[in-house]
Formats: sequence, structure tokens, C-alpha cells
Amino acid sequence: MDSMPSSAGKPHLLIVMLNGSSTIRLDRHIDHDRCAVTYVVDRTRAETIAEYRERIRDAAVVTDPADIDGQVLPAVAELFRRNGTADVVFTPSEYDLLGAARIRDRFGIAGMSEAHTLDLRDKVLMKERVGAAGVVVPRFGACADAVPHELAARIGYPLVLKPRRGMGSRGIHIVHDDAEFARAWPQIDPDDYEAEEFVPGTIYHVDGLVSDGRLLFSRVSRYLTTCLAAQHQRIPLGSVVVDDAELRDRLNSFALRALLALSLDASPFHLELILRADREPVFLEVGARPGGGQIRFVFDDLYGVDLFREWANLALGVQRELPVPDEPVGGWLTVPAPSAPPYRVVEARSLIDSVRYLYYEALPHTGDVYDSRRLSLDRWPGGRFRFAGPTTEVVAAAIEDTMRRYRFTVAAHDS
Repeated sequence: MDSMPSSAGKPHLLIVMLNGSSTIRLDRHIDHDRCAVTYVVDRTRAETIAEYRERIRDAAVVTDPADIDGQVLPAVAELFRRNGTADVVFTPSEYDLLGAARIRDRFGIAGMSEAHTLDLRDKVLMKERVGAAGVVVPRFGACADAVPHELAARIGYPLVLKPRRGMGSRGIHIVHDDAEFARAWPQIDPDDYEAEEFVPGTIYHVDGLVSDGRLLFSRVSRYLTTCLAAQHQRIPLGSVVVDDAELRDRLNSFALRALLALSLDASPFHLELILRADREPVFLEVGARPGGGQIRFVFDDLYGVDLFREWANLALGVQRELPVPDEPVGGWLTVPAPSAPPYRVVEARSLIDSVRYLYYEALPHTGDVYDSRRLSLDRWPGGRFRFAGPTTEVVAAAIEDTMRRYRFTVAAHDS
């Protein structure tokens, strides 16, 4: 397809927003005047971009975002016929990374290909590349075509069955013995799952921006609870930035080795690892996108780094030095839905004036009703909290104090 010149010589940026829970207003993060911006969106995201439609050059809406060949690619082709082929394809959602890569491949646009993106979405391919580079990974194996009992024997108990392209600890089974394995196996699709060694230890995450083989910005954080507990036990998810310089430097170096093994460049990242009792880090997984929870908000609030803005800058070939202060120590806490929908909020008690180092809270309103659709767009409807303080110790204590004292109650709602 021949490319028409973008208006006034501006680069043409196609933004893909088709899946996931994000309804972010990207005009608050990406300069829509510097670029000629077009969008391909689903109906839900169409409502979001309607709020700033005057700043968008053109947009296409698809009814079935999963139908890449039948709907998304033809819609993009029509956008490009009217506006010229995009110079850059960008998506803010991990759910859309593969779709964006398909668009690049189909129309010959520079950036991550579908094959490269698969290495960053498929947990088996990911660990194969990272492990081949000498980074410590758990024992693992694809469930597809495996003899179940042989796979379990090779990995050993306890083990984890997890979706190869899953996110947010959804669909995970922790298996402790043959009997549990026999019960779990029929519940999974082996073609879509992997088995992985359960590694005991403390879970950390490293978040930032990588470009030209170096970390432009990063923060090492320690989870105070786990994504698995938040997903399956409805426990709040919390995290605190690490102020131990030796540990921070060691885990940053570990993360960079994994990122280089995956050839990730000009991108944000969210990398998770386990620090074993012997202090050896073990790679878990990485996402080529900003971390969830309140990570990007804390980074913007405390360190002046807008991960979406800098991601778009990198995609457009603009790399900035990021002078980032070491202090304060940040932290956050998010509260999942306490029960199945629909429910009505009875109480969500404010703590902003009673917990030291808590600087921000966003709470549900008494009387609000949450149904399935609303919850599909909000993973943390029970509340969001952000913290800042002088040390990891005091911020972690503030987060734990908030978990103990926060009162959030709901009642079943008859729809």
C-alpha cells in the first residue's frame, strides 16, 4: 500500500485499543497535536475517544476485536487508504500487543513483529530465550503433547499450571501431588498451558523503560501480597519500592540481562522475579508494557515519569534522558471486588487523614452498583491507595496498616 504524506509533515501514529480493561484517555499522555493520530477501537473504547474526538485525525470502530483478519485488518486498511500508512503502530494494552504486531507485519511498518511479540507473550517461548542466555528460570515445560505424569515427574511438586499467554494470575492452578494434578489436568486446555516449578521466596517486580541496551529508568519493588491471592482469594494487592541500594542494583542487572535476551527495545517493561531464601533471583515473566495496579501513577506522581508518554516518545524515535530522583520511596495498594456481581457498596471508609504516608485514595461511593460490565472495566473497584515516605520500612508499614484498617463492605444487589 502506498503511503500518503501525513498532514503538515507530522508522523502518523495509529493507536490500537481493542481489548482489556483499559479505557485510558491517551490524549492526556500523548501529544495529539505533534502527530496525526488515528485509532482502531472496539465499541467500549470508542466511547472513551469520543471525549477528545476533535484531536483525532480519523478512527475506525470494530464490533469483534478478536476477528483480526475479518474486521481489524480491513478497518486499518481503510484508515490507511484515507490517511496514508502509519509510521508507528502503538497500543497501551498488553492484550493488544499481538494485534498491533499483526498490523505492522501486514502493512510493512517498523516495530515489533508478531514473531518477536510472541516471545514476550508466550511464557514457554519467553523462558526458553531467557534461560538460553544464562538467566535462572524455573523448571518448566509445555503441556501440549506432553504425557501428563511424565511432565509432572520432570518438574516436581509443587508445580504451577498456568496459561501460556495469561495475565493477572487468571487460570492458575498450584498443584502439590499426583492427586491434585489428576484433578487439575482435565480443567485446562493443554495446548494453552505450561507447567512450571513452584519457586518459594519473595516476589519482586522491576518496572521501567529500556532502550539501546540500557535501562533509561527503573524501580525495583517488593510485593507485600501476591497477584495470585488478589485474583483467587480477593486479597488486596500491594507493593513498595526497594531502597536497599545493593539489592536494587543486583535486581536491575538481572532484569536487564533478561530484557536483552528477549531483544526488548524502546519499550516499557514489567518484570517479575522471585528472590529465593539463598538470595538468588529467579525469572518469572515479563510484560512489554507498563505495570498494572498503581505503578504508573506512582511513577508519575513521585518521579515525574509518565510511562505512556515516554513509551510513545520511544516509538516515535524520541529518546530523552530522564533525571529521576531516588526519593521518596513509593508504594501502592489496590482492592479487588469483594464478591461476585452484582453488588451495592455499603461502606468504603476513608483513611487519607489517619494513615501516615498515604497521600492519595480513590474509593467507591456508597450506593454505587457494580455489575459484570462495570467490573470488566475496573479490576480494582474496592479502592486504590498511593503512598510516599522516606524508607521502604515505613511505607510498607503504612500499606499493611491500611490493609488492616480499611473497611469496605457490600451487599448483594437484585438487578
